Amino acid sequence: MGTVISSRRNEIRRWTPWIIAIITLAATTVFLHRDHWFVVMSNADRPLIIGIGGPWRSLDPGLQHTYWADVILKNQFEPLVGRAMSGTPTAGVARSWEIDPGYRTFTFHLDENRRFSDGSPVTAADFKAAWERSLSLIPRVDNSSLLDMAYAIDGFDQFHRTGHLAGVMVDGPSRLVVRFKRPFRMALHFLSGSRSAVYKKTGESFIGSGPYIIQEIGQDRLRLMPNPHHPSAKELSAIEVYHGETEEILHSLELGKTDVASSLMGTVIPADLSKARNVELLPGPYSAHRVGYVNGHRNSCLVDASNRRALQFAIWRYLRKHSSSSGDSGEFLLDPQVYLEGQPGRISREEAFKMIDSAESQTAHLIRCTANQPLKIWVAKDLVPVAESLADFGIGLARVGVLDIGNYFEVLTDPSQWDLVFGSFSIPHADPDGIYHALGKNGAILTRVTYREEVGSLLESGRSLLKFDEMDRHYRKVTEAILTAVPMIHLGFTRSFAVVRSDRVEVRNVAFQRGEAQFDAFRLR
Repeated sequence: MGTVISSRRNEIRRWTPWIIAIITLAATTVFLHRDHWFVVMSNADRPLIIGIGGPWRSLDPGLQHTYWADVILKNQFEPLVGRAMSGTPTAGVARSWEIDPGYRTFTFHLDENRRFSDGSPVTAADFKAAWERSLSLIPRVDNSSLLDMAYAIDGFDQFHRTGHLAGVMVDGPSRLVVRFKRPFRMALHFLSGSRSAVYKKTGESFIGSGPYIIQEIGQDRLRLMPNPHHPSAKELSAIEVYHGETEEILHSLELGKTDVASSLMGTVIPADLSKARNVELLPGPYSAHRVGYVNGHRNSCLVDASNRRALQFAIWRYLRKHSSSSGDSGEFLLDPQVYLEGQPGRISREEAFKMIDSAESQTAHLIRCTANQPLKIWVAKDLVPVAESLADFGIGLARVGVLDIGNYFEVLTDPSQWDLVFGSFSIPHADPDGIYHALGKNGAILTRVTYREEVGSLLESGRSLLKFDEMDRHYRKVTEAILTAVPMIHLGFTRSFAVVRSDRVEVRNVAFQRGEAQFDAFRLR
């Protein structure tokens, strides 16, 4: 017995130094990395924190009118068709579809396993009911929800009387047929946005079939809980979303209080942010046009097309002179044309600037006119130097007001407040018909004082074109009409970004490919 005890004591003495070394190393590691260990241990008990830099306003899916509302709503409400970052249509609630050769009738086959967050199945009738409700609402701003697609549906002309879209036909629980009055090349793309998503109203709340359920928990603060009936529910984290100033969100992210900054425009990304510890920038596509909306109402100098062209010349003279500080980076691309390189409708850069520069001789008339009727301008903070440069040019300015980019729609709806408003609108896809969203006669975000018939009529007829060579010729005319009629002054394209704490957040690349604003791409490690 004594021999056995002695042997065990010797064994313990032999291993004791190793045990002490392991314990010491573990204690030292925990001490040196205590903040990281605290984060990892606490992740199970806290939500993912996401900050977005703009106000979402209404979360009624039928009244969505801001970019940030779209960011939020697409996480709860799903459309028939999805969209890859390349702009290519992908399966959404519809698992497949057929299009007739004339591009008028689209037949969608819904995923029969798709469920609302209350467990009820998503049906074709739900889509029809959601669209008809959205079209019956009175917009809170000059924004007409899904009008830029729905007006082309058969029977829309009678909708104000009947309350129904005759061209949207329910053929069983999982088969939806949408028939348009004429060929509609880009129907799939317009059916892929949150404005055309499916939803149901239950009491005062809305439910959807997307990965999350949205709950308002305070002013400018939301909680998103996983939809238990969504296929990816087990992979998702609870999320809290708040709205704040971009600088505050990024500072909070660097401190570790925020996990993700979502959907930031490239123009607000600090140049040195990528060097910050544990911070990763995830670039999305060029997702927004940066523009100056030009008001042609009767009491303005800008009712005269020659004055609008002169204003365009003055702004672009400044931008070309200061291009290194105004854009042409990976985040913001200066460009006077509304179409990206490679799109139908693109003319050469030389041609575009020749058209702009032809108005130089007309600037004297604009200067004389604005001496008596100075311009009222509203501008985002980063574009104040562009607006102020007009005064240096000799153009009379009554006011240069700094505008929160999330509020410019309210200003647009009151023509007496402005002559020029710098704002942005999304690039919904890579087809030239995307500009219809802002400049077409029934465009969802069209402001009536910027509408120009010479532009709008070309956009209207272009929607039915089906051949690439026809499209390129036609939309070149659109480019030229915009540069001469000047309903807006195009400044360029902005890339969107998500910024994450790479030490705390895992990015699900499959989900991220559906857009940098898709929250189910992110989860705590």
